This record gives sequence, C-alpha cells and structure tokens, in this order.
Amino acid sequence: VLWHHLRDAGRLDEDDLCRQLKQLHIAGMDVDLRQYPGDETDLPAVVLADVNRWIMQQIPSAIL
Repeated sequence: VLWHHLRDAGRLDEDDLCRQLKQLHIAGMDVDLRQYPGDETDLPAVVLADVNRWIMQQIPSAIL
C-alpha cells in the first residue's frame, strides 16, 4: 500500500495517522508512507513522481 499524506490537508491529524498506520501494520499490511507539506490545492509534482516511481517498483523485472 502506498499512502500519501499532505500535512496541511486537515483531514487526518498526526495522531490519527499514527493510529491508522499502526492498525495497518498489525493487520500485516506492507505500507509505504510518504508525507508532504501543503494541502490538496498545492499537490506538488514530487508527489506524482513518487507515485510513478512506486508503481514502477511494483512491476517485476521479469515483465520488462
């Protein structure tokens, strides 16, 4: 699971984020968490680049 968190989005504070992340780990989920400054209105290009990089890493090299 790839989880992006924009710190200033206001939907999920740090305490809730930590609780949910802990629950995912207890459930055995493999989670990559990335946090960025800002909110939904200023989604940086670096976020989109990270999504692309993460997706490409999920593709086994045998397919290439």
